[in-house]
Amino acid sequence: MKLTGISYHIFKEITNNFSQKIGHGGYGEVFKGVYNGKDVAVKKLYDMRGLDDNLFKNELNSLMRVHHKNIVQLLGYCYEISHEYVHQNGELFFVRTDHRVLCFEYLHGGSLDKHLYGMMIFELDHIIVTTK
Repeated sequence: MKLTGISYHIFKEITNNFSQKIGHGGYGEVFKGVYNGKDVAVKKLYDMRGLDDNLFKNELNSLMRVHHKNIVQLLGYCYEISHEYVHQNGELFFVRTDHRVLCFEYLHGGSLDKHLYGMMIFELDHIIVTTK
């Protein structure tokens, strides 16, 4: 697949409104989806102060340059701004939300950190067993 801009409403559709959470990190949550008939991992970044346009652009540019057989590929992205009316305490507010989303190839069988952690436990068990 070629890297492409994907609208936020498409990400909502392919993840069934971000319903199947498969992970999280300091900058966002990861959801499983299906895009063009293939499983994908969709990282929805938190709307947080400090994650400005330049940081997102730099991260996106870095991810676009990475190509290795052992690293999942970036397939698409979204950066949209929406404005919604929100009722709070009887008043109506206009709220701005930045939607930043990254779409990656899906790694079947879990994430790399889980595989490495499992290998570490096996090696520790093996060391304990062999030292008795």
